[in-house]
Amino acid sequence: MGKIASWLKGAKRLYVQEFKPTAAIQDKNILYKKPISAEELEGYKTIAKKSIPRVNVRWT
Repeated sequence: MGKIASWLKGAKRLYVQEFKPTAAIQDKNILYKKPISAEELEGYKTIAKKSIPRVNVRWT
């Protein structure tokens, strides 16, 4: 996340959200990936806030 946040440096806001696989996804191998936890999303938020002033977690 730190590298992504540095690429987005200068952005005013960023929303991180849980990935939910759907049948529309081209790569079917991704359907079996374990979703990240709420704690991990909050950790990504903390990292991103070092480069982007307004970061929120969006729950789907």
